[in-house]
Amino acid sequence: MALLAYRGREPVLLAVGLIAVIFSGLYVATGTVHQAWQNLVDGATSPGFADVRTITHSIDCLLSGHDPYIAAACDPWGRLYNYPSIWLHLGVLGISSAFTNVIGLSLIIVTIISLLFLFHTQTVVSGVIVFCALCSPPILFAVERGNTDLVIFSTLVISCTLLSMCGHRTRDLVMSGIIISLTILKIYPVAASSIFAWKRKGYVYSIIVASLAIAALFFTAGLHELKIIAENTPQYTCFSYGGLRAFLGVANAWIHPTEDKVGSFAFDLSAGLVKAGPLPLLTDHLRLVSFALTVAVALAAIYYSLRVSTFIFYFAPALDSTSAHGTIAISCLSIFCFTFMLGSNIDYRLVFLLGVLSAVLRVYDVKRRWSLLIVPGTIVMFFWLSRLSTGLLPFLLYELLDWMLFAGGVAWLAVSLDKRCLVSVKPRIVAPRRDQIRESSQHYRISNYPST
Repeated sequence: MALLAYRGREPVLLAVGLIAVIFSGLYVATGTVHQAWQNLVDGATSPGFADVRTITHSIDCLLSGHDPYIAAACDPWGRLYNYPSIWLHLGVLGISSAFTNVIGLSLIIVTIISLLFLFHTQTVVSGVIVFCALCSPPILFAVERGNTDLVIFSTLVISCTLLSMCGHRTRDLVMSGIIISLTILKIYPVAASSIFAWKRKGYVYSIIVASLAIAALFFTAGLHELKIIAENTPQYTCFSYGGLRAFLGVANAWIHPTEDKVGSFAFDLSAGLVKAGPLPLLTDHLRLVSFALTVAVALAAIYYSLRVSTFIFYFAPALDSTSAHGTIAISCLSIFCFTFMLGSNIDYRLVFLLGVLSAVLRVYDVKRRWSLLIVPGTIVMFFWLSRLSTGLLPFLLYELLDWMLFAGGVAWLAVSLDKRCLVSVKPRIVAPRRDQIRESSQHYRISNYPST
């Protein structure tokens, strides 16, 4: 019961309650769920839970004898299925499009429970930051869509919290199985295998777990299916983050200029999807360029972070892999950095930065050092700017924060998982020498000898 005690969870309960009240009022005023969500979130769909419908309607499509990877007629918005096929096996349990709302509401409940597990604030400042983060557009967008990223996030948070009560061997074994299972479902959770890197020969263990996860993914999906998933996944130039986003935005503005020009470029990123024309032909080349650049930035961040680990730990605490919240932060930060390198991701995947936010605020609540608020403040600003990144200046500011969080996240992971850096921040207990003990005892005898 202590895990879900009321004290410290007030920001989560207040955010959930406020959103529920506002949504109810908007529903009464507008008369439809879609209009209520549309006033809360940009890009709200009708009917709701669009990403849940990607799975449930694809199950209907499969049962009707069609292939959802190539037949878009079954989807309400004409989208092609872009998840691993293992989700479609839910049809064996009787799941269909008729269960969409039930699944979506259940996902919201599980997400709220995971947030109650995750956050336990002790100061007003940390409470305000958590409240602002939970009310931000990316989090509300994930809830409105019923995106499966919430399944991955909630599973990691709840499992890490509960397994912290178990022994190291049990925890490592179960977490390995969870990471492999989540990788089969969504591919990118393979990055969470970094949580084992702190152990003795931990990098070898992390590589083994990642290899098993990738092997399981190829066994259940296959290379051909993964290629189709990559082709069916759209690349967005707004409401997104990642290394590819900046390249797509500039290329899109160059090829499709609008009247609102700034210099040689015109930033019209509000359309969302990459427009038709020459740009899709450049996407593969831009992806290679962005991936190469992200790798170079990551290597540079690792190299310099190991030289200035003390400076990094002044602004970001060392992530303790032996604790539940440290494990959550490492897995979530690894997923953010990994997905950043892969391309352009819709911003509801920023939900994983909540795991990082929780770890930093817990340390701030203890130390009360203002420098520890820079990372949480940057994350919250990044959340809110994700829906204001149209136009040149917001676009540049958002991209700057995007790349700063990526480079800083890689550097933070590097120093947190390197034992040599952790020695500099952990107190060392040195056994006293024999001569020191002798001098100390002699001083005690002399000082306590009665004076004459």
